[in-house]
Amino acid sequence: MFPFKEVSSLAFLCADLPRARTWVAETLGRLASDGRREEELRRTLRIYNRARLATTALTCCGGGLRTRLNRSVNSNRPGNVTKNETKPAEP
Repeated sequence: MFPFKEVSSLAFLCADLPRARTWVAETLGRLASDGRREEELRRTLRIYNRARLATTALTCCGGGLRTRLNRSVNSNRPGNVTKNETKPAEP
């Protein structure tokens, strides 16, 4: 079972196709039109939204994931020592 608010838009779009077409046209305007330029704009928006979601995931929880990734990258650099390692003696 899904909460109604999660499927209400889908239910609306499926229940009355002529009304759904009108709503899409009013909401998206020219972006809903068939055309090469409009398709490119839709593609650009999809890429932008995916990148924005990825950035949000990296910065969530106070940057926790980003911080962990940076630590991981930095810990693999030459000269870095972790708690369980000792630094090699200088020649």
